[in-house]
Amino acid sequence: YGYDIWVHYNVGADRQSYLCPDRMKADEKDPNSCPICIERAKMAAEGEAEAARELAPRKRVVAWVINRATEDEGPLLWSMPMTLDRDIAALCVDKKTGEAYLIDHPDEGFDVEFTRTGTGLKTNYSGIQIARRSSPLSADADESDKWIDYVQKNPIPDTLKVYDAAYIESVASGSYSAAEA
Repeated sequence: YGYDIWVHYNVGADRQSYLCPDRMKADEKDPNSCPICIERAKMAAEGEAEAARELAPRKRVVAWVINRATEDEGPLLWSMPMTLDRDIAALCVDKKTGEAYLIDHPDEGFDVEFTRTGTGLKTNYSGIQIARRSSPLSADADESDKWIDYVQKNPIPDTLKVYDAAYIESVASGSYSAAEA
């Protein structure tokens, strides 16, 4: 149900987030195209371990979700910490039988519930549980079909923007100008 991504946080003066071109396009020929990873390697070589660790790309998992509190918004692309994905995956397996609960099944899936506190990098998720009863994606079959069609026409990899090295370098160095974009 999810797609792994790698994100650099706090890049540039605006402290934006960018997908790591090295990790996101690992199958391409130039594995050293990420200026953040290059700078991180320099810092590590110079003994700046803490600064290098802050520049490390963080693994996250992106999934199409329906927020039950705001179903009228339809499918939302949501990036979750890989630890939350790990905890959800662990709950999707019956410990006695080994059977997997197909939480993403459109008609017989299960809602995932949790409590969220904090914001940004200080967001915490607790009380993670899988609903005890399956439920359809939507009670309205036409709406469910519309959502499924939308998600199928918008696969997660196609919705992600992986910027090229020159752009990320310009943002990181402070030389980017919105007027030049």
